[in-house]
Amino acid sequence: MQVELIFGDEQAAEWIEFQSFVIATVENDRLLRDVQAHIAEQVAQGKSSEEIKKGINQFFDDYGITRLNWYHLENVVRTNQSLAFAAGQIAKLEEVKDSFPYWRYSAVNDSRTRPSHAALHGKVFRTGDYKFYPPCGYQCRCTAIPMTEKEYAASREKVVSSKEIAKVIGKEAWKELLKDGEFIGNKNEGFMKWLAEQKKEMSKDAAEEVDRLLKRFDNKRKE
Repeated sequence: MQVELIFGDEQAAEWIEFQSFVIATVENDRLLRDVQAHIAEQVAQGKSSEEIKKGINQFFDDYGITRLNWYHLENVVRTNQSLAFAAGQIAKLEEVKDSFPYWRYSAVNDSRTRPSHAALHGKVFRTGDYKFYPPCGYQCRCTAIPMTEKEYAASREKVVSSKEIAKVIGKEAWKELLKDGEFIGNKNEGFMKWLAEQKKEMSKDAAEEVDRLLKRFDNKRKE
């Protein structure tokens, strides 16, 4: 039987909340903090993308500045949602990796699907290999389907390593993937590496604030 793990809005909201406060500390940008905090709250409540976008537009009206254009706003909402859910899924998948030792990349495969994402469709990776865990670009609608040992055997698929993916999907698809390079890799680790670089330039007070946020986030995940 196909088992699909759906992790919830609470984990995703916690990750977005953590990111929003850290980015606010690094950038000292009140607007960015409020927008991402709003997204986190709305995701936790299960609100639709349209409802979230309306709320963001209201923020811009309240601040008396020009609203983001529709396409940009759509990217803000979808990117934050999808990256947060991916981070939550990866964390949960690690907890159950003995039961789900594999995951399969699943693309929508319609006229809007990028060729590189279509090339990844059906590829099976070992749990722990998350370099190409979706989303793999802005507006990516792809998903990851955890697989048991039995499901993997029945699929007759061969496990692909992220290290050999360029050879598997072809040169052109590989080049297209690299255009959205910031999405490639572990979603959690990517942000933490970015944060580590930012801390090198931070003042002592800002670095201490980030450390406090890190500790609070770790404690919430252990609850």
